[in-house]
Amino acid sequence: MRILDRYVTKSMVFTFLGCIFIFLFLYVIVDLFSHLDDVLKEKVVIAALLNYYLSFLPLMFIQVAPMACLLSLLYSIGNLSKSNEIIAMRSSGLSIWRISLPALAFGLIVSSFVFMLNERFLPKAQSINYQLKNEMFKKSSSPENKFIYNLAVYGQDNKQFFIDIYHSKEQMMQNVVILEHDENQNVISKTTAKEAYFKKNRWLFRDCIMSYYDKDGRPLGEPFYFKNKIMYLNDRPRDFVNQQQKAMFMNIPQLNDYIKRLSNSGATAVLRNLKVDLYNRFTLPFTSLVIILVGIPFALGKSKRDQAVASLGLCIGISFLYYVFNQTSIAFGKLGVIPPVISAILSHAFFIIFSVIAIKNLP
Repeated sequence: MRILDRYVTKSMVFTFLGCIFIFLFLYVIVDLFSHLDDVLKEKVVIAALLNYYLSFLPLMFIQVAPMACLLSLLYSIGNLSKSNEIIAMRSSGLSIWRISLPALAFGLIVSSFVFMLNERFLPKAQSINYQLKNEMFKKSSSPENKFIYNLAVYGQDNKQFFIDIYHSKEQMMQNVVILEHDENQNVISKTTAKEAYFKKNRWLFRDCIMSYYDKDGRPLGEPFYFKNKIMYLNDRPRDFVNQQQKAMFMNIPQLNDYIKRLSNSGATAVLRNLKVDLYNRFTLPFTSLVIILVGIPFALGKSKRDQAVASLGLCIGISFLYYVFNQTSIAFGKLGVIPPVISAILSHAFFIIFSVIAIKNLP
């Protein structure tokens, strides 16, 4: 590694670590004060809070890493520009890409670390964090009257539930489909109902149709219709609320396997949302690299006089634009406006193209 590369990389590493420490500290403080009433009300002990925020660290790091990378780039390049070192580098024949190489390599390392963290630690950490939060705030987190749309759940006894709307407070399902599988994952029965209520440890299904199939998928006789049908299932209302978080606690292979199992269910909206989440798992970790690439033309194009305030302003502005564009793309993918794979890469592709054009137009 050249002296120049070590010089730029060292500056970026120390600035990045400082930014990460400050951002994580502020993140914890803001989150703690937002839950302060619940903490005091439930008399949460210090040890429980410490475990809660330790399990929160992987998610916090993943969220703040792109902004820390961008700020470290702007600060480091700004210092070089302030001391006229950028001019000296350009005068010696170094191109913009060669000067930016240490920053891009640093972004790639951070992105790779985020990818590893996202796959190996984040799912388990989120599961622990979710459990700790429920335990700490169990009195204040009683079931709300909320609706869960397009819910797909793998229940007990090899059953799949597909629910259009689930009412958590009323413990009621609307437009529910239950597929029962054998040990070879062949559908052996299908139950559809307009509504289902949980009362006295049993489910009451209304306008219920039950069909049975052989191992080749052929129907066994005519479907059975019931105006009201009582069923004793091992799945309880709390299971459906908990299963809503299931995809969050999966890594890429687990999520991919989950999608394959649902592929023949006909739950189009659920599958589309899961595919968007899956493709986003591949692209999201490389946000740090893309953000650094976006910041290069701004960092090298600034005059040394506006370095102080402009670095922070550019950092906030670029991060905000990227976040809005990315979330809009993801939303369009989940709505079916654009294909899931396009929704996951669209924001990255747009900002990469913009950055390459901006860098080429630098003097």
